[in-house]
Amino acid sequence: MVPSSISDFEWKRCLSTDTLEARIDFWEYLAKRQASKAHRLHVLGKERTIQNQIKQMHEHEQRRIYEAGGMGYGPDAYEPFLNPLRDSSMDVILSSARLANSMILKNPRIIIDMRPFATAKERDIIKIAISFRNVIGGNFHSMNPLPLSIAGMPRTPQTKEFLEKRVNVFGSRYEHLKIFPDISDLPPEQLGDFKQEDIAYISPHAKELIDGPLDRKAYVILGCPDENLDSLALSRKSGIDCYCLPIKKYFIWRKGSVKPHPHYVANVLREVNVHGDWKLAIRNTFPEFHFKPPEESTLSKISYWRARTRERHQLTGLIEQTLEKKFNDKKRRGLR
Repeated sequence: MVPSSISDFEWKRCLSTDTLEARIDFWEYLAKRQASKAHRLHVLGKERTIQNQIKQMHEHEQRRIYEAGGMGYGPDAYEPFLNPLRDSSMDVILSSARLANSMILKNPRIIIDMRPFATAKERDIIKIAISFRNVIGGNFHSMNPLPLSIAGMPRTPQTKEFLEKRVNVFGSRYEHLKIFPDISDLPPEQLGDFKQEDIAYISPHAKELIDGPLDRKAYVILGCPDENLDSLALSRKSGIDCYCLPIKKYFIWRKGSVKPHPHYVANVLREVNVHGDWKLAIRNTFPEFHFKPPEESTLSKISYWRARTRERHQLTGLIEQTLEKKFNDKKRRGLR
């Protein structure tokens, strides 16, 4: 890989290297950066072209409706006036309305179990805050949210600081318009009027798979890192049936950790509550590389590194031949 152009600063940096291998490494770095930039520009150009085509088709259709005597909007037709009173608070109101409607319909409730939070380490608290934020934000902005509760959260100043400063959800803008999850220091089985047989615990370590419709009233997800079979131990402590997602039933897990993040589990539950298809919900939630056969990625990596090594050897040989030729020419001139 050779860069298409090199600036004066890059030439100066290249000439300051000590060996030929270091220079070639620097050239490959410049070539990769230029190729990545060209690819982004190409993709952006294709997206703009598609958007312009869609816009032209829409304007043509609106023009046809206007000429036929209908309400067509666009250039040389009716001009829409946006509501000047609409702002971002309206989106918050709509999201809260969807969540309130889900609570009225008595959809299954998602309970985040935070009992291990009191003994969590500092490095785990950062992960917990990110996961916490993704679960709450994803559920609030979803078109099909589920009621959400937080269980086992200790009422301490550290918890208040965690929620306000690290999670950055509580105390945000339009807080008075949002429906926040219920926070309690009680265990999941003591929340509300749920019985133990009405609750299911989702754990990657469980042997029994969950499948079919969501027939339980509540589903518990561990909100802390599940490193020492914590979810399995907490489910047994609470006397709740424990299940794992039916990933192995529909897919072969090829790569990555089998322990899904809490917001992934919440996304799967929301989708299953809408259409009831676990396979489709898992496919739409988890990244593709988890299910991609290792042979495809291995062969692509091998071919890529072989081509790169071949190009590198060719480039090194060409430079060495050129330098040797110039050195021999100077030597002959000196002898003359």
